[in-house]
Amino acid sequence: MARIQVCVPGSGAVPPEAAALRFSNSCKAAEPVRLKISGERNSLERCMLHFANYEKHTEYDEEEKAWICSIYYDMADETELLIEVLSFGPVVRVLGPESFLRQIRARVKRQHQLFYEVTE
Repeated sequence: MARIQVCVPGSGAVPPEAAALRFSNSCKAAEPVRLKISGERNSLERCMLHFANYEKHTEYDEEEKAWICSIYYDMADETELLIEVLSFGPVVRVLGPESFLRQIRARVKRQHQLFYEVTE
């Protein structure tokens, strides 16, 4: 939004199919993303602030000495959530679901390839 320089109303009518897309109901993910938050470097506070716009449930696991956070999200927000989770690096570990873990692995593998593989 910060880069929008000009906004003017159009002269034409809005197509009828646009109204159907306007407030489409998002599809909730079947399972929440489960994170293990170590607590290092204020990671719990940063996660709670960073994921404030998501419905979540967090509890402390005495055995693991870490917080387990379940984040409930709409499928439309999955890519954004994936990028946000990756931004925390080693202080957050994704526990599930498996489909989300596969996407995490694919992203990390791709980044590794881009960074370390030499193209000739």
